[in-house]
Amino acid sequence: MNPEALLTAQHCRTVTDDIAAWVGKNAARFQEILNLMEHGPAKIRPRAGWVVCTCGERHPQLAEAQ
Repeated sequence: MNPEALLTAQHCRTVTDDIAAWVGKNAARFQEILNLMEHGPAKIRPRAGWVVCTCGERHPQLAEAQ
C-alpha cells in the first residue's frame, strides 16, 4: 500500500479507514503516517492527521509510544 498516493488521490472516510486498517498495531507504519502528517505536502498533512487520529482511537498504545 502507498498511503501517500491514496491520500493524494482522495479524501474520504473509506480511504482513512483503509489506511488505518493497514497500519493496525504496526509502529513502523504508524511512524510513516506521522511523517506524512509532519513533513508531507500541504494537501496531505491534514488527511494524514485524520489517519493518525483514527489509529490513535483504535490502538492508543501507538500514540503513547511516540
